[in-house]
Amino acid sequence: MFQSQPPECPCISIIIPVYNAGPYLGECLDSLLSQTFQDWEAICIDDGSSDESPALLDKCAAMDPRFKVVHQQNGGVSNARNRGLEHIRAPYLLLVDSDDWLEADALEQLYGSIRENGGDLVIFGHYFHEFHRPEPRTCLPWFSPSGPEKRKEPLGFRSMTRITSYACDKLFRSSIIREQGMRFQEGVGIGEDLKFILEYLGYSQTILFINRPFYHYRYGAGITGSHQTIWKRMTPQGLLQSLDALTSLCASLPLSFSAAARRQGMSALLYWNLRHRKYMRSIINCMPRKERRAILSRSRLPWWPLLLKSSPVHTSSVLLRHYAVQPVRAFLVRAKAAACRLARRAPASIHE
Repeated sequence: MFQSQPPECPCISIIIPVYNAGPYLGECLDSLLSQTFQDWEAICIDDGSSDESPALLDKCAAMDPRFKVVHQQNGGVSNARNRGLEHIRAPYLLLVDSDDWLEADALEQLYGSIRENGGDLVIFGHYFHEFHRPEPRTCLPWFSPSGPEKRKEPLGFRSMTRITSYACDKLFRSSIIREQGMRFQEGVGIGEDLKFILEYLGYSQTILFINRPFYHYRYGAGITGSHQTIWKRMTPQGLLQSLDALTSLCASLPLSFSAAARRQGMSALLYWNLRHRKYMRSIINCMPRKERRAILSRSRLPWWPLLLKSSPVHTSSVLLRHYAVQPVRAFLVRAKAAACRLARRAPASIHE
């Protein structure tokens, strides 16, 4: 539904970085026009696209003034989002990727929930669309459709480890971002979302979880891909920066936190550092040995600040899970898969 006049002060600002998203951009923009909640603005950053995306954006902005288009030279998704942050006017911020789309009542439900329940951050579910699967997977904050639809929690170890590493399934308060001068780290190809989220949590008090999916995430349309191909698209310096993306946060949690909350926050930070580095190592391990060793030798996890400043109980559970439970579980999965392969071969061998 097009509007002839822009809202004087919109309730939700939406930042959409766009780079050669022609095949999917129309569906993304149409999902905004179809919203049951109309009081929003969309700041679309054309990041040097060479396809039909700029023309489609300009056409949409000409028909509906709620769309604002900024054209710039290619600077990457973080640079485009940072450019968008300079233009937001609404009290709440939503990030949408140009190849994804929203449920029709997403903005209405999110705005109503945060106005009714409060919270510094809203985390909601999403649909995960993979190109090789006919049906999407449903990802919910509480991992179960039988859980409560809404739950507000104080910032702590449990709430900080239940977040996702995506920025697009969250509603942020613009005032926190503006007052703290927050920006996405440029030059980091993997982990920039998670770093921004964890930094944002450092200035938050409560998180509102909504156990409903409102966002459709399309996997495989952008830079995502197999580990064997991701490292080839990044420079060694970019891989190193991505590997160490979270380490700078280890000494930057706000001092306004209570001692207990700060310790729990450091334990959660250890959890995310280990999880992120495990994912990055799975990518780097696909590289030739010499290049892989050159990167890993330059990377260091600041163990002492994390261990000394964290909660002993929560940190123990993190280390036990990372270094004992997960390896054993992975071994059992591999053993079960090997047994299944042998079982499938056995009848053929007997018949022969």
